[in-house]
Amino acid sequence: MYLTKRQLEIADFIRDFRTKHRISPTLDEIARQFRVSKITVFEHVEALKKKGVIQKTRNHARSIEFVHGESAADSLKVPFEGTISAGDSVREAEHSNPFSFSSLFPDTHECFALRIRGDSMTAEHLQSGDVIIVDRRAQPSNGATVIASVDDGHMSVMKYFSDGPSVRLQRIGISSGHVIDTRFKVHGVVVAMVRRYTS
Repeated sequence: MYLTKRQLEIADFIRDFRTKHRISPTLDEIARQFRVSKITVFEHVEALKKKGVIQKTRNHARSIEFVHGESAADSLKVPFEGTISAGDSVREAEHSNPFSFSSLFPDTHECFALRIRGDSMTAEHLQSGDVIIVDRRAQPSNGATVIASVDDGHMSVMKYFSDGPSVRLQRIGISSGHVIDTRFKVHGVVVAMVRRYTS
């Protein structure tokens, strides 16, 4: 599904409004937020309806609801059937709430995904083809895995180390022994990894 930038902004606003106020915003409230006409908002809302993102009862105020929960990830749920011990075949029966993939992502709208290429990061349990989820807003803790760029502007997966006022980054992989203490920019913290097993 493709959403325009403004459609995504409106969907985000509706979600945040519902989270904060426990009700949906009216078209007038959305129009005031974005400083556009009510007609413009109506057109965007209709587009979101056609794309299957939201649903709305005609001629009813505050009736906007998300078709698949408050975020797309909420619809990605599988039954949670307990825990299993590594090394044996015992499984503890534990039929609890379904596991939602949205629990992996603090805020999907502040996350982005990167695919690992090459086998230089297996020491960090990252294999070629793995997808890592990066949170733009997370503050890195000591030892965290981050996405950062240094003077050359090239982004890399690195380890973040903080020792009081000083901070250093260490590359992961072939050049893992090289410590970087020059100017750098942290673009986000790796918060999850997705690996697909194929037969």
